[in-house]
Formats: sequence, C-alpha cells, structure tokens
Amino acid sequence: MSFALSDYYAAVGDYVPTLSTLSTVAVYRQINKARRIVARQTDATLTTYNFSFIPAQQPYPYPTVNGCIMKYIMETYYYIGNVRFPFKGSLPQMTAGADPMLNYNGWPVAYYLLNDNVYYWPVPSFAYNAYIKGKLDPIDITATGGTDAIIPNEFQDAVVMQGSKLCALLDSKLELAASMELLYRDALSSLPREFM
Repeated sequence: MSFALSDYYAAVGDYVPTLSTLSTVAVYRQINKARRIVARQTDATLTTYNFSFIPAQQPYPYPTVNGCIMKYIMETYYYIGNVRFPFKGSLPQMTAGADPMLNYNGWPVAYYLLNDNVYYWPVPSFAYNAYIKGKLDPIDITATGGTDAIIPNEFQDAVVMQGSKLCALLDSKLELAASMELLYRDALSSLPREFM
C-alpha cells in the first residue's frame, strides 16, 4: 500500500515527540526531502528509459518518467542484436565552439551531461533506439491525501527514518537526529540486495 503524505506525517510523529512544535508545511518539506535522499542513495527509483535518436539532434533533455525527471543518470547504452554497447561516460563537458569535433555527426560512442541535458558524441547521424538508466527525482507529494506513487513500499521505513532525522535536526534535537540516522542505516541495510 502506498503511503499518503498524512501517513508519513503520522509515522514521523511516532519518532519525533516534539513534531507539534514544527509547522506542518516544514514537516512536509522534510518528508519530501527524505524521499529525494532515499531515491538518490538507493535504487528505489531506478528505471530505464527507451528513446530513439533523431538524426543531427543535440542535446537530449533528461528523461521524464511518471512526471519525475531522471536527475541521476548512471549509464546510457544501445543494442545491436542481443549485444549491449554502453556509451562511454564522463566525456569532458564541452561547449559549442570549444572542440572542432563537437558538431561532428556519426555513430555516438560517448556522452556527457550538462545543464539537465545528455549530449552524445559524435552527434547521432541516424535514428536508432538507445536507453538511459538512472534514478528519478521524486516530485513532491503536496496534498495530505496524495500517495507516494514513486517510492516503492519497501522503502517507506527508510523515508520515515530519514524524515524523522531531518525533522529532529530542524527542531535542534541533535541526539534524536543521531538516533534516527542509525535507524535509517538499519532500514537501508534490511532492504533486499537488489535495491541497493
């Protein structure tokens, strides 16, 4: 069952006895921040996006899946038959005019990330399917009745512990925050290996 924002709020309240001293909006902010941290530190939102190259198009904006932007791109690749070919990552970030090969068209062999865009080098000269694998940046849950459709149920304890830690820090309860960090790490270590 997906957690609603009100469920997260109640669960965080079970761990942070002084939660009522914080505004509801501040607690919601910390819960949404906790969701983003869990998404970034685990494979909770790991997904693969399939797209087709468009000849001579550059750049390709970060993919959006279920309303969430794939902010944490891990790899991009393509297939020829059943053989998978990854593009080489970490190509230095080039700017237009800085490299005479920047606008060269051909079969891409590498990519780099710049300003929420993926650039392939050389620029694709024909259409074919490629894939981007990465982690989604969850959109905020804004309504108390809104459910968390992005973070899987297995990660709810981790979100609650991280949210409790963030709320304790916001309320200057440092010992409680340290305890919540330990519980957060326990929640992460209890996840099945495929989620880490």
